[in-house]
Amino acid sequence: MADFVPSGIFIDNHNIIYVNDPNNSQIQVWNGGETVPRSVKPISLRSSRGIFVAKNGDIYLDIGENNSRVDKWSNYLKSSVPVMSVKGTCYGLFVDRDDNVYCSLWNQHTVVKRSPYDRTYSGNSIAGNGTCGSKSTMLCFPSGIFVDTNFNLYVADYDNHRIQLFEPGRSDARTLVGNDILGDQSLNHPTDIKVDADGNLFIVDHGNHRIVRFGSDGLHCIIGCPDTNGTESHELNSPRGIAFDTRGNIFIFDSGNHRIQKFTLARNIC
Repeated sequence: MADFVPSGIFIDNHNIIYVNDPNNSQIQVWNGGETVPRSVKPISLRSSRGIFVAKNGDIYLDIGENNSRVDKWSNYLKSSVPVMSVKGTCYGLFVDRDDNVYCSLWNQHTVVKRSPYDRTYSGNSIAGNGTCGSKSTMLCFPSGIFVDTNFNLYVADYDNHRIQLFEPGRSDARTLVGNDILGDQSLNHPTDIKVDADGNLFIVDHGNHRIVRFGSDGLHCIIGCPDTNGTESHELNSPRGIAFDTRGNIFIFDSGNHRIQKFTLARNIC
């Protein structure tokens, strides 16, 4: 489907797959082993990006640049409340174990966070200073984000070709992988990041059309190798996001090919 260009994917604890489909202003939902999704249209989703599903089933959704906010949808997308006002689109969206909401603001070069106890809906900047740059305190078009159980924030720093780690309370980051030199052992415009229980990083290497894993043994390509784009079942074309189910399967939204791809890894990384 040429008009199917997914912008966000999430898989909950019951292995239900949620895909943000802004071109068609809907959320596509797959239950279990279904091959045909059910479409839900909560509101106009033009320019919408981030999606996150909490353990209780609440769906946090970036509802687009024109609306400038994140909503929480309950009762299977039948009712909603605003949870954070933002100055743009959340390219990455995450909710940690304390229900803090994180949003990566692409054009503002920053990541903002809002506590559920804050009296205002505006998020506070916790990463990046609002200017595109490569210093440890700066980001340049941040995309996917991940927060671990220790509240460490991982950012796919798109235009700096790197993954940044911001520890709680610190504004300066540590570069975990990537730099400004492109090649097989580096990154080219990363767009998403997931971290498993062992600390391995799974990165969408968008510009190299591949998924890589980074751990104690270095950086390794796991899907889309070698790094050339294509349409075959083992190939990717400008992938943008990943999600894992509880069985260790990896789902990729392959934006250049207008599809969602499923791959089975050798072990359960969840």
